[in-house]
Amino acid sequence: MILKILLIMAVMSYYTTTSKAFNAAIFWGVATLLLSLIFHGFSIGVILGSGLSFLIALGVFKLLEYAEGSGYYWPAYIGGIFVLVAVS
Repeated sequence: MILKILLIMAVMSYYTTTSKAFNAAIFWGVATLLLSLIFHGFSIGVILGSGLSFLIALGVFKLLEYAEGSGYYWPAYIGGIFVLVAVS
């Protein structure tokens, strides 16, 4: 769990500095794939789970792109962190 929190801090800080949603989602998907392979071994569920995690991360980052500049940015940012940690 600590690794996931450190990973989400790195990905979110990357996103806030670059505003590249697709790259941040790719980093999140690859990182969850590597962590799952290390801790659970290779299986089709690991690949499907990391693919689903990538798609959810892409949705979160696109939502953040959409909400940028509005009053809903920070609630979406914090909610996105909770969603990504809960799903991965």
